[in-house]
Amino acid sequence: MDALRSHLEGGEGRQESGFISGVINFLSSSSFGTAAHSQPPWSPARVYRWIASGLKPPSFTVSDQEDEGDMAEAISQTHARLGPVLLLSRYQIRCMIARYGGVVNMSATDAAARVLLLRELLPNCDAVYLLERHPYLFCSTPLPELRAKLVAAVGKLRAGLRGAPLTRVVMSDPEIMFMDLDHGLAELRNLWDVDETALGNSEPHELAFAVRALAATSPNLDPSLRVKGPGLPGSGVPGAYEEGEQARAKSEAAKKWERSPWRGLANNLRSWAADLAEGKLVED
Repeated sequence: MDALRSHLEGGEGRQESGFISGVINFLSSSSFGTAAHSQPPWSPARVYRWIASGLKPPSFTVSDQEDEGDMAEAISQTHARLGPVLLLSRYQIRCMIARYGGVVNMSATDAAARVLLLRELLPNCDAVYLLERHPYLFCSTPLPELRAKLVAAVGKLRAGLRGAPLTRVVMSDPEIMFMDLDHGLAELRNLWDVDETALGNSEPHELAFAVRALAATSPNLDPSLRVKGPGLPGSGVPGAYEEGEQARAKSEAAKKWERSPWRGLANNLRSWAADLAEGKLVED
């Protein structure tokens, strides 16, 4: 070990670094830490530090400053009320409100009761995640009605998918609990009549996808539910909620890009490239 450490630290037999490696090592060692403050402003290390800290790509993250007026106040009040209960940040509460505006009227007691309900019916589930990502499903219905729906759905899933990891199945696609499970599970049993061992060895997201696909063929399907599911991991097919999140992110990015100082530079470069392709640029 001593010989290996000596070799790695530049001991006998180690080759000296080249010119480029030496410059990079010099800049990195002298530009950061206590040595950086002792360098004069015109030194290469200070110039390198200034360039590294100044040239940053435009950020498309949503900031709190973009909320104005009543919207900002509603988000702040909702976060102050629900944040300590759900342990969510202001941004996460903001996303919940964007998905379902009724969140602004939810009390802390109601939110806690819904978390306890989900944990009671689905032990080991991430109840806060379900509320955060699917507030319309779990927050728009009055609590007694929601309890009745979930109790019935969980009972049907336990009976129809006996042996399967039910919590993981539901976490893969929570919307299946609000679909026609009688039809979906009956169709699944007709197509794939297997025992508990086979169901237990099945992938939870595949079971959820199968139940959704078959339940979607029911004539009693709730039209408010999307037919498209969360997509299979690794398939590159996002689900309905993921598509909504991507659309919102693109919208926010577009608004931020309109105000970005990089927009003018990008437009100039695009115009220059178009002129070059058309042969409009000539040598002076």
